Amino acid sequence: MHSNYVATGFKLTCKEVAAALRERYHRIQLRGEPRTLKRFDSSDISIAIAAHPWPGAAFVAHWGRPEPWRALSRWQRHQLLCLAASSHHPPSLDAALAHCGTVIEADALESAITAGDLAACRRLFETEGCDWDRQRVPEAAGHSGSLPVCEWLVDTVPGRALNLPNYLLSAACYAGHEHVVEWALQRTAGEDDDQRWSFGWMAAAAAGGQVQLLRQLAARFPLDLEAPGKGTYVLDAVAFGCPLAVLQQYYEPLGGLLLEEAVQDKQVLLLSAAASPTPDWAAKCDWLWAQWRGAVGEWDEEELDVMEQMAELMQRPDFPRRLQLLASRGLGDLVRDLAPKAAGVIGSIAAVEFCLDQLPALLARHTAAAAGGGLAAAGGDGGAQRPAEEQAVMQVIAMEAAGRGHVPVLRLLRERGLEVGVHIILQMLHSGAWPLPGRRERLVSLRNLVLEEPAGAMAQGSGAEHWSSVFRRAAVIGADLPLLQHLHQQRGAAINLAAVAEGGSEEALEWAVAALEAAEGQAPKPLPLSAFKSVLKSGNWAAADWLVRRGLVAASRQQMLESLVVEAVGSPASKAHSWIAPLQWLVGRRRGAEAADGQQDPQGQQVRWTAELHAALVQLRALCESGQPYDAPRRVQWLAGLVAEVGAALGGAAGGA
Repeated sequence: MHSNYVATGFKLTCKEVAAALRERYHRIQLRGEPRTLKRFDSSDISIAIAAHPWPGAAFVAHWGRPEPWRALSRWQRHQLLCLAASSHHPPSLDAALAHCGTVIEADALESAITAGDLAACRRLFETEGCDWDRQRVPEAAGHSGSLPVCEWLVDTVPGRALNLPNYLLSAACYAGHEHVVEWALQRTAGEDDDQRWSFGWMAAAAAGGQVQLLRQLAARFPLDLEAPGKGTYVLDAVAFGCPLAVLQQYYEPLGGLLLEEAVQDKQVLLLSAAASPTPDWAAKCDWLWAQWRGAVGEWDEEELDVMEQMAELMQRPDFPRRLQLLASRGLGDLVRDLAPKAAGVIGSIAAVEFCLDQLPALLARHTAAAAGGGLAAAGGDGGAQRPAEEQAVMQVIAMEAAGRGHVPVLRLLRERGLEVGVHIILQMLHSGAWPLPGRRERLVSLRNLVLEEPAGAMAQGSGAEHWSSVFRRAAVIGADLPLLQHLHQQRGAAINLAAVAEGGSEEALEWAVAALEAAEGQAPKPLPLSAFKSVLKSGNWAAADWLVRRGLVAASRQQMLESLVVEAVGSPASKAHSWIAPLQWLVGRRRGAEAADGQQDPQGQQVRWTAELHAALVQLRALCESGQPYDAPRRVQWLAGLVAEVGAALGGAAGGA
């Protein structure tokens, strides 16, 4: 029996049952196990999914009112929206949309797609005007295998925006949804670029281990090996996802005989085989080695990006044996450079300990063997890692682990003497490492690095200005109130009200203003217009409403409007649509624009339209329609309506011609 059913139903059957279960079943679970969107040629994506059974009545009773939302940062509110979008419970989605106080990002649509809830998809995309991600959304649809959702996307989104042959069809091939693949192939039949995309379809099927589908596609779309890199691209996927017999079958047809001088292609192919989830991975490596007569060349970090393959390899239970095989094949430098990084990426304690304790000796043995000394030449302490070298390796692991919220790894590194300074925290918060870490993961790590570390342990190089930088970045990505209070009160960080408004909660804003007032003896100065526009760009409508209601914006709504429209018109066509949501907030047309607590907006809801503003709106509409109108079709429709309304009100332009 699911714990949600016990907590919301069975526990309430009688007093005796309630008393017996009260201590154990006192919490309702909203978040289910995140779905991993596997991608054959880039990093995987985690998609938030609602727990099932979903406690719909309890959710609406609690979250169907504004008060509990005030304590949540912007990303937390959006996470709740994603869960409601995947709950198959329309009243829950209604409640979340009414109170979340945030721009609706594409993540919510991905959650609804993954849950296969077509009604929720239509509500978010067509009615609410959520954001669009031209890669992740169609990939989520193809991976889900929901034909109704895929058909809706194709019928709703223009072809060049959806790119059916690339993202959706490739994802369906990887996941092995043959009914979706066949449907998509029929929709793309007769297009001139079938041959262009067919390599990607075959590579996706191969990487996903869909051997039957791979063979069907190979028979249907003859391979053109004259296309540069296409054959080796598919061959890498075959080496990774398919058994040895399939690799042998397609090695020559996919251009394997042309790899004699292609050093980098051979290295990628060997690493793909070594990272393979198939039980015959070692046989594949040996067979490839035999084809090349033992020559793969030297590893060049500047020329080759194989971090994804190494991360896959390090997740295998027998990863030490796989690393040893690569080192024995002349790729010891690759193992030295990437294995510790990959251990941090995946957050494996076993992999981290191996990299620190055993990897140096393993590499030293094979280096000695390559020099003619035999594997025994590096015995004893010859492969021991020096303290400075170990600190450097631990720093590399910590950066990757911290960016992904792998707290157990961070604790292990601390126990082994890792010196964690504020500079590591700043690097982690600004990290662009592969794959790009999310807000939640970075905040989990930040809480560990800051709250569990004694203040004196970070004294070196950690002045107030550094902690102020940490505060600013943490606030922007949505740090909770206790963490912000700790950074200010215990680490000496200055409060950045604009940063809190970009990612924080209403409660965090109330604390920040009260703390600034207590320190300065007067209310803080209103935010300048440039800072407030950053708040609007972040989509934190709840914070924007709060600031305006309390007179903490140093600009009238009219000034905001004029500045925003001018900046929007000057933006590239591909970015123009992103200005519509802030514009909706400014003119008071978005959902929930009225003050939730009954307070009046001291700056008023009305704006004064001029002929110049109307002309700029016409230009913005043209930019959106010529650029990427599919990114937010409902918003573009709203903008067109606003242009017509303003034109009619001015009495001359009438809709902008």
